[in-house]
Amino acid sequence: MTIAEIHGKLSSSGSNISDRREDLLTSDVFGCLRYLPFEKGFQKILTQAQLYIDQKKLLCIKNSDENVSVEFWPRLENNSEPDVLIRNGDHLIMIEVKYLSGKSGQYEPNQDSEDSMEAASSDQLARLFRGLLSDKSNYSRCSLIYLTAHRILPNKDIEDGYKELDELSDDTRHEYKDNVYWLSWFEVYKTVGRLLDESSEIQDKYWRIVLSDVKELLHRKSLRQFEGFKGMIDNCSPITTFYKRKLRPIDWNMRAVETIQRPVFYR
Repeated sequence: MTIAEIHGKLSSSGSNISDRREDLLTSDVFGCLRYLPFEKGFQKILTQAQLYIDQKKLLCIKNSDENVSVEFWPRLENNSEPDVLIRNGDHLIMIEVKYLSGKSGQYEPNQDSEDSMEAASSDQLARLFRGLLSDKSNYSRCSLIYLTAHRILPNKDIEDGYKELDELSDDTRHEYKDNVYWLSWFEVYKTVGRLLDESSEIQDKYWRIVLSDVKELLHRKSLRQFEGFKGMIDNCSPITTFYKRKLRPIDWNMRAVETIQRPVFYR
């Protein structure tokens, strides 16, 4: 079963699958993680997200046990639609997923702000953050995670969202800087692999099956990091085995090189 189809992200005939790769990836990965205890899946992965203004600061998530809900593509008050919305106790977490495409909307300075704030927000991240704040009344914390296939921080994507809030003279731009995080799919792959290696953390064989499927999917989509030559090197003979005997000067052939005569046709 795919969450994407349940939420109408795929046509009944499947004709738009190629246009919905991000929705399918969201559905396959986070749909699987939803079946794991929060602290064994979502929490382990999302706490690798980096604050965009200070990449040394990672997202802090406290598990509230049963008081966790995960929604896919909810419609918020400002009509924005994040990919995943997690309600974890008093912490509201929004995830915007990107895979092969960039964010929708584009920051345009000096755009008309006389209309409603929703209409004026053309930048997707700025619009999503407004939607997050509009649903914040019952929460003490809110976080927006921008999940992409970049290997380094996509600073321009995130900074454009801040610039739009600044252009509209909205005080929420300060909260934007303190609550917008970036997470790479490559980091997700690495974290899932680390969870599988920590066998003591996985006592239920079905948890391992779920994580193995997620890792295999990300591997097939090339969302994996280089894992080194360890497996290859272990199967190779050391180069030094070919040079066991130390050569002495007398071992070298010291004969002079014979003069090569020019061919007849060069005369």
